[in-house]
Amino acid sequence: MTITYLADETFIGGTHKTLDFLLYNEYESPLAVAGGTLTWLLCPYGEFNQAVLQKSGVISDTYMFTVTLASSDTLTLAGKYIQQVIVTDSSGDTYRAGQGNIIILPAI
Repeated sequence: MTITYLADETFIGGTHKTLDFLLYNEYESPLAVAGGTLTWLLCPYGEFNQAVLQKSGVISDTYMFTVTLASSDTLTLAGKYIQQVIVTDSSGDTYRAGQGNIIILPAI
């Protein structure tokens, strides 16, 4: 499995945000996520063992899933973060299939 680079995101903390994802397999074809589960993690940049937010992904079609961030999820966050996606297939095997940067600007 290859790692999909997730698009960089920038938004103000406390913003209700929906993130849409399309992951790819090792053949650079869209990864079929239907039938599995998806977990989205957020950690401060450089502190990869300190997840500050974890959300379940919702499969929106065979190859797409979304993660919805409520305004309360990010209201107190600010700075540079890494987002990472964990796919668990129907056999129970897990893959860390995508990673990218998120900049959260402080709410004022």
